[in-house]
Amino acid sequence: MDGYTETEWNSKSCTYTRNNEMNYWEVDLGRVYNIHHINIYTRSDGDQSHLNGATVKIGPNTCETLGDVSESHFATVNCDDDATKRVGQIVRVEQWATTVTICEVQVMVEPDTLPEVDEVIATVDYTHLGESIGEYFNVAKNKNTSASSEPWSGYPARAVDGVTNQNWGSGSCSHTNAIDQEWWQVDLGRVYQIDHIRIWGRTDAHTDRLAGARLWIGSHRCGSLTAMGTEAAADVITCSEEESAGRYVTIEHFDNYITLCEVQVMVRQAQIDLEPNEMHSNGEIHGNYTNVAIGKDAWQTTTGWSGYASRAVDGWVLTSWNSGSCTHTYASEVSQWHVDLGKVYNIDHIKFWGRTDAYQDRIKYARVYVGRTQCGFLSEEQYEEGQPWTISCSGAAGEVSGNGQIVTIELLAGYLTLCEVQVMVRNEDVAEEELPSTFPSYENVARGRPTNQSSIGWSGSSSRAVDGYSSDTSAMWNSQSCTHTLYESYNYWEVDLEASYYIDYIEILGRKDCCGNRLDGAVITLDGQTVTGLTYNDDQLRWEIPMNYAYGRRLRVVLLNEYLTICEFSVWVDHNYDASSDTENQVDLSVENVAFNKVATSSSVYLGGVASNANDGDTEGNFYAGSCMSTGAEQGSHWWSVDLGDSHTVGHVIVYPRLDEDYAGYIDGASVKVGDHVCGTIEHVSHKAWYRVDCEGMAGTSVSVSKDAGYLQLCEVVVQIAEN
Repeated sequence: MDGYTETEWNSKSCTYTRNNEMNYWEVDLGRVYNIHHINIYTRSDGDQSHLNGATVKIGPNTCETLGDVSESHFATVNCDDDATKRVGQIVRVEQWATTVTICEVQVMVEPDTLPEVDEVIATVDYTHLGESIGEYFNVAKNKNTSASSEPWSGYPARAVDGVTNQNWGSGSCSHTNAIDQEWWQVDLGRVYQIDHIRIWGRTDAHTDRLAGARLWIGSHRCGSLTAMGTEAAADVITCSEEESAGRYVTIEHFDNYITLCEVQVMVRQAQIDLEPNEMHSNGEIHGNYTNVAIGKDAWQTTTGWSGYASRAVDGWVLTSWNSGSCTHTYASEVSQWHVDLGKVYNIDHIKFWGRTDAYQDRIKYARVYVGRTQCGFLSEEQYEEGQPWTISCSGAAGEVSGNGQIVTIELLAGYLTLCEVQVMVRNEDVAEEELPSTFPSYENVARGRPTNQSSIGWSGSSSRAVDGYSSDTSAMWNSQSCTHTLYESYNYWEVDLEASYYIDYIEILGRKDCCGNRLDGAVITLDGQTVTGLTYNDDQLRWEIPMNYAYGRRLRVVLLNEYLTICEFSVWVDHNYDASSDTENQVDLSVENVAFNKVATSSSVYLGGVASNANDGDTEGNFYAGSCMSTGAEQGSHWWSVDLGDSHTVGHVIVYPRLDEDYAGYIDGASVKVGDHVCGTIEHVSHKAWYRVDCEGMAGTSVSVSKDAGYLQLCEVVVQIAEN
């Protein structure tokens, strides 16, 4: 149609099709014409017999069959001079099982012979779209097809050749292999509003092969096929109207042959001109819910034995390993599987299946997360109830807790095998505007964060302490959830929270099977500042350390001359906490400190803890860092005092205790005075970082801290003047 009648291939003016069962070339003239004749030019080089015996159609009518054009390379077609066959809009040249090569087609119309309007209306046909059958039009006939495989010459085009013979020997049935996921597809050429689809399978043998095969229109799954039986009849599948607009129809099967003797995609005659918008599918409808995970991007920590992550969202609930539809990881310290839903959904619940042929208990205790929120885990009781296992992600009392885009299933120290995962969203929530992701208001922000340690012994990597597992079981060394260093003079483990937080408390899990006392004497720092020291009591497994909303990012555990082993290190944060309104736990250091570097004295000095260490501006709580004062063990009162130089009205006195040892005797019962006036007495609270004593504007030239007996140890004293 480029106007050139050159008949050699190198002229670059000739068409060429593949050698399928049905091959064709066609042109849409744009409207109906009274055609006088058609000139067809074919190749004069190479194989010159490609058009021998080709059929020429005008609209629904077979116009003429070409003879031998091998020598002439040209044919004129006039429908055997039958004018009734020469009216139409679509001209088609088709050839069975032979390549179609055409170098030029000329459709000739005599001037002033255009049909009248009424005649045009009467003769308009849609044969180029398919085949008219009663009140419907089969828009699949002779359309382009493809398949995952085509053994035994079972070409995919056979399923749209218009022949419904269900016997393999007829040569009109398609065929695929039976390796993993097989498929057959027809391209309708454009989007149609499909009414229903008719499928014919074999009736002479293997009549059950199509049972369970799935049919899709575009990205919508419409239904599943049934066994054919031995009676000649079609399997009819009807989709909902919103799911039945599409261009591509696909039939897929898992681990089984697909043999199709005919597929008819039926559109109502009255709707043949409609070209609706194809609706994008968010997933697969199951009653009141939609599975939004099917076909989405999935990945996992490792892949073993070709158990790819995508298998868990292939839509097939096949729980035997040999079905080829189950994932598999190696036995990592923490094995994880993830799926990206493509956007944030309000997830109602998650269903998942494990293996049933062997190793069924490998999935036990798996955890399910939506984003950073843990929806639940597979408990012993749930496991015993059997598959599928359902984890609810909807919040209590209407609270939304399952808004997220990434769903994660993880397992500690084992193989993770999932045969299918369905992420269920209520149908009415699927199409709504994308929601913001939710995260827990109270959260362990250390989970999964970057970690490091001074050395690694016995494969006890630092990341184990932030794997999120804190049960008594995970405190056993064989659970592969505990860290381990070598025995060195200075040992440490640390976590970077990747952002600064106001920390409520820290929870530490030690080993249960042995060596729990190794954590005795460990010191914890926050951004380089000591926050507490650990003391081991008999059979102690856990330490809960209040942080009183201390602000920081990097936490480190230091232990001297001992193996350092941590089975879990949790850092708990309340995301609703408002530091600006918390006068109890936050110190306003912008208020002038009138004690800084003033002359300080003490009743005695012990281990180099001179009095001036307590007002040098350094709040470091580790005594051995050299910035804390200490009195000796003599009888009588122990005191520390600072001369303010001038008389001041004192608002608050803030006392920072020694923190590397959590010992009450160093500060409990200490009295804080301005001059001779008592402001208050300190009551020791385990791991508390500082104590604020309100002096209510008392005036004086000195501030002192004293106790009746025992060591007095202070790491800093801040004296703030009253605001008014």
